Amino acid sequence: MLSRQRTPATAETPEPLTLPDMNTAAFLGQTARGPFWPQQVTNWREFVSWFGGHTSFSCLAYAVDGFFRNGGQRCYIVRVVPADARIAALTSSTLQIQAIGPGAWGNRIAVRIRETGSGRFRLTVRYWDTEPPSDFVASRPRVVPDMEESYDHLSPDPRSPDYVLARLARGQSRLIVVRWENERRRGFPRPRDFAFLRDGADGSPVTVADFEGGRLAPPEERRGLAALQDIPDIGLVAAPDDTGGLVVQAAVIAHCSTPLLFRFGIVGGQPEALSLDMVTAPRDTSHAAIYYPWLEVLDPLTKAPKLVPPVGHVAGILARLGRQQGLHTSPAGQTIQGILGTQLLLRDTDSAQLAEQRVNAIRDLSARGGRIVLDTACTMSGAAPWRALHVRRLVNGVEKAMVAGTGWAVGRVNDERLWDSLRAQVTTFLDRLWRSGVLQGNRAEDAYFVHCGRDTMADEDVAEDRGIVEVGLAVEEPREFVSFRLVQSPAGPQVIEAL
Repeated sequence: MLSRQRTPATAETPEPLTLPDMNTAAFLGQTARGPFWPQQVTNWREFVSWFGGHTSFSCLAYAVDGFFRNGGQRCYIVRVVPADARIAALTSSTLQIQAIGPGAWGNRIAVRIRETGSGRFRLTVRYWDTEPPSDFVASRPRVVPDMEESYDHLSPDPRSPDYVLARLARGQSRLIVVRWENERRRGFPRPRDFAFLRDGADGSPVTVADFEGGRLAPPEERRGLAALQDIPDIGLVAAPDDTGGLVVQAAVIAHCSTPLLFRFGIVGGQPEALSLDMVTAPRDTSHAAIYYPWLEVLDPLTKAPKLVPPVGHVAGILARLGRQQGLHTSPAGQTIQGILGTQLLLRDTDSAQLAEQRVNAIRDLSARGGRIVLDTACTMSGAAPWRALHVRRLVNGVEKAMVAGTGWAVGRVNDERLWDSLRAQVTTFLDRLWRSGVLQGNRAEDAYFVHCGRDTMADEDVAEDRGIVEVGLAVEEPREFVSFRLVQSPAGPQVIEAL
């Protein structure tokens, strides 16, 4: 379709479309330590090994813990650090050893280099969460390191499978990365006993700009939300900190509203609100949902109750439902695991009022013999077709599948044969969703529609190589369609939704 050097459409059947995994979450915030790049973790212990445990200055770890307790299986962690934070480092002749991320925590990393013969060496790394002991060089220091890593048979030769820069490339160590001090003077590093990295600094307090990151930076240097741009499998995004001011939350919502990212943001309501009238949706959008009130958990640091935003627990429920029952399943009525209670008790009328304000209530129904549940499931949208949270999630998945799966049409002649192929490909996809119970209706025509041809493209569209497919989905009621148009063109794909 869709380029000036076009090839004819063929009888070859395009690849079937399938719903992508939309259940991977991304959490942004401050941590005890760790890298600044997005790091994937699949359980709580893995999070601790990369980023440390709970901290008194951030709710991020509590959100991640809640995510896994409620059925989440995979998430990316983006450690947010101020722009003026510095990375601890140490140079041993030819080799520079750095902490994997900025902060004073890196000053508690000690490294040792020992020659092992045949032009190889061993690098040992020790780290303490608190002040290291004075005998840190001992084989058995009186305070055992919280983490210790050892890398044997390292080689300075880039042709070797044990090349030091490959063995300690980004993501290989939970503590350090290495590079040559001078690319022109690579060589065997001088052996040395344990010595600490130095000059790491925490920097100023983080700002919303630190959460947003720099979009114009090279991909490997991006931080914050900007670092998530090129990770395709993220479907849920939350930043537990700064929920009260909603400044960071606005940045999360803007990120999830970015065209072609197909992400859904989860926001926690303001904990300091003195009345329900003060709990409001930050903006009118279907790409995020807000939940209230905060949750009470047992704090591992103090062994006492602590209030935390609900975003991680909600993300875990959404991920579990999406994986087990499908994106079309509403989370309303789902029980929240791993909590003691809620910040306050809401009545039926309170829940109804919050729903009118496009805020989802969390209800403690234990007094009625029930549990603590997500009482409602709406987005922040004021447009009725996009109010249901599961509608937005399913449409995100369908749109993402179509954008990725119809790219084959770019470069083909924009004619009837191509339109027929596109229409057949998308119809087969939606028909499979309907037959599996994802879409509503006793007949296919009540569950979905697909248009592609002269009814979706004007002469100008055909001449400009714009191929347009219009789709309607009945997610909640038969023949009650939410619809959108997918445009494929040489300029790239575009999705246009009907309000």
